[in-house]
Amino acid sequence: MATARTDRARSRVAPLVRSGWGGAAAWGPALFVAGLWAAGVATHTVVRGFDPVVAAVQLFLAVNLLVCGWELVLLRYPDQVRADFDRHREQLADYRTLRDMFAARTGIAGV
Repeated sequence: MATARTDRARSRVAPLVRSGWGGAAAWGPALFVAGLWAAGVATHTVVRGFDPVVAAVQLFLAVNLLVCGWELVLLRYPDQVRADFDRHREQLADYRTLRDMFAARTGIAGV
């Protein structure tokens, strides 16, 4: 759950991102892809046996890029994300209903 401070920050930043402030609308997916690339570079550094400090810095940057990109995506497309979550919640409820009906009819629980 987000804290009140995070919610206030998001409420101040979200209109700027939605309005395309500074090209921020395109930053989310771009930063996320850059984070994936940076994670690949960090993995390559570890596999090749280079300095672990360099790998740690690269991994730190990769995680930051991924998180920042994902946050911008969530801020840019909140209605789509909310609709996806609602759809998945409904699908899960349907699954649970079917599971309970199956358990009631067959007497087999824990499916």
